[in-house]
Amino acid sequence: MSKIWFFGDSFCTNNDNWVAQVAKNLDCEIASFGVAGSSIDFLAETLIVNRNLILKEDYVIICITDYVRHYFRGLNFRIHTAHNPHDDYCTFDSSKGLFVPIDEDKILAYEEFIKHLYTDEIHKTNSFIITNHIINEIIPSLPTKKVIYFFSLADDIKTFEFYKQNQSVICKPLYRVFEEYVESTEDYKKLNEEDQQTLKAKLLLSNNHFIEDPEYYKVFWKELNPVLELIGAQTKIN
Repeated sequence: MSKIWFFGDSFCTNNDNWVAQVAKNLDCEIASFGVAGSSIDFLAETLIVNRNLILKEDYVIICITDYVRHYFRGLNFRIHTAHNPHDDYCTFDSSKGLFVPIDEDKILAYEEFIKHLYTDEIHKTNSFIITNHIINEIIPSLPTKKVIYFFSLADDIKTFEFYKQNQSVICKPLYRVFEEYVESTEDYKKLNEEDQQTLKAKLLLSNNHFIEDPEYYKVFWKELNPVLELIGAQTKIN
């Protein structure tokens, strides 16, 4: 039986909604999921580590996250956490299936790094280089050719001078699909700006950030189907 491999961030972490539906469409067993809060560095590492486990008949779906994350010694850090005292430092523990706190000494080390050594423009460029390598070198090297990728949060790598894509169809980032739908609803429009942000944050807590609403199903699959169709994984829209 063929397997389907999901690599990436929280947009493909759970065996639920769109992830489960795609596996059902392909009649595949799910071999792996994304890791919530993970970085581009982590994505590259997991693809390389698992490359030889993927078979020719398997499928691979990759969700490429934003650059504003770091990966050090098995820990995923989010850059904005160092600037926001109200955010908690945590990393996703795959063995436990949940987020766990990061040790205080590692938090202090990360904050010192951000304060004294971090430069946003350099980190962004480095992340774009790695993303470009994933798209144009790692993906073509996988044993299967049935591979597609989505951008999870942003597609600003398209501004990178050396960016190339090896996929014939690219859709808008998954977060943008989510955000545009939420902002189009009447419930959202009735709220003040603070409550609008609260509503978005609440809806993002769902598995794979998927909205359980029949109207969202139509919007979501309409956006993703042209890419999913490349591997025969599209979903019929009622």
